[in-house]
Amino acid sequence: MVRSLFSCLLVAFASLTILPGCAQFPSIASDPLVGSKRLRELAQRCPPDDRNFSTAFVTEETQPKSIAEPTGNASSAMGDHALRPADVKDPPKRGDSGVVTIGDTQAGDKLAPPKTFLPGVIQPQFLPRTFEKSDKTDYAPAVKAMQDMIDGRHQEAIQHLRAYDDATQEFLLRLLPPLTMFLKKSISEMSPQEVAVLIEQIDGLRWTVRARSELTIGKMCCCKQILGFANYVPVPDTHAFLTASKERPGEWVQLYVELKNFASELSKDGDYVTRLACSLELKNAKGESVWSRPFDKNQTTMRRQARLNDLHGAYCFYVPALPAGKYQLIIEIADETTNPERPRVARKSLDFHVTPVVNQANLR
Repeated sequence: MVRSLFSCLLVAFASLTILPGCAQFPSIASDPLVGSKRLRELAQRCPPDDRNFSTAFVTEETQPKSIAEPTGNASSAMGDHALRPADVKDPPKRGDSGVVTIGDTQAGDKLAPPKTFLPGVIQPQFLPRTFEKSDKTDYAPAVKAMQDMIDGRHQEAIQHLRAYDDATQEFLLRLLPPLTMFLKKSISEMSPQEVAVLIEQIDGLRWTVRARSELTIGKMCCCKQILGFANYVPVPDTHAFLTASKERPGEWVQLYVELKNFASELSKDGDYVTRLACSLELKNAKGESVWSRPFDKNQTTMRRQARLNDLHGAYCFYVPALPAGKYQLIIEIADETTNPERPRVARKSLDFHVTPVVNQANLR
């Protein structure tokens, strides 16, 4: 008798505890066959912090109100509370009643993902906000001109390049066509005629910037004979040149010099002209100037039927009457082709030995 009474009390207590939570899960409430097995499955899917709860349901206040019988899908059974954005209070600690309280929401509040996850309830999907892409990039005139060249709109390209000064326009007009050729076709697919045009355009680009670069002297040496560019017979570095005396002039010196980055300007006659101003100087061991000689500009002005890629000069003179010893032979070349008032200047020196003894080849 006592055992039967205890069983009845246990059933009644279980009904009061479990049935309110089961009202939130239509699939469980409507299917008596699943029973406690379904509850265990749902409990396993809960977050770790919720697995100790006996029930998990949502109310507006701390005390649960009357819960309507679920109808339709699971999200509609939750009413508006499952979809309301809310300020969720501190999550319940382990061992609490398992009731999660959601604060009041105002009308017109934006939706936010719920911070609680109820087993069996389909959570609303909150997609990230998308923005319309607006391309307001204003490309540089050179970029626009290059695109016009690729599309074959050459007049429009020239109009874009007029945004720059004359020197920059000339440079871009020589730079963009070769780049356009590379963008349209690989160099391995170009015909020999196309490669020849490409080389001509690159050479024109080099000449555009060459006159603005530093003027430099490459090879410089004293020679026995000068036949042409990179074609000469040098003397040993320790060769001593015979000084002049009252009875005879000094030894004949042939100085070979290669010049780099020189300018070449097209004249009205159709010739390419390079105007140089050159001078030589000898300094003793104290750095004092003991001799100098400027060359006539008519001798250093060069006229050619085509532009020269390489330029060399042969600067010859007789050794003056100097005491025997070691000197520094210095050459100075000024390129006055494009800007005579502000020419580019290059200097270079080498050791120069002088002796009074005839036919002495070396000075030790």
